[in-house]
Amino acid sequence: MIKTYETTFIIDAHLSTDETEAIISKYLKFFEKNNARVIRVDRWGKRRLAYEIARKQYGFYFYIQYEADGAFNKELERQYSLDERVLRHLTIFLPKKWLEAELAKQRESAAEQPAVEEAEPSERTAAKHKAGSRKKEGSEANAEFDAS
Repeated sequence: MIKTYETTFIIDAHLSTDETEAIISKYLKFFEKNNARVIRVDRWGKRRLAYEIARKQYGFYFYIQYEADGAFNKELERQYSLDERVLRHLTIFLPKKWLEAELAKQRESAAEQPAVEEAEPSERTAAKHKAGSRKKEGSEANAEFDAS
């Protein structure tokens, strides 16, 4: 039975960018090869670990939300365990209620954001200069006030 899951794994931060990209593409190909449908992918980037893992203080965090069956998860966990460059990993099931609530939040935030018209670059630059001159005028007024 197909269910929705999310997995987060931490890669050794001391690896080069090319090595990190190779690991990430390896796992994304693994998802594709095993007919797991990737819904969302996030690179959280390099972060300090809460505690040292294998004498490492930093790790590169990566998050994937996907749909698959239970057998796929067992094989994914096995792949993580075999890869010594993966410091930690966690895969959890996402209940339908949570997914519906998340979708509702996305719809609300999209509805709340007003349509913004993009100004011409020259207009934006002029607006910045006007705002900057107002700040200067205000700071000069404050300087005069402080002096008296």
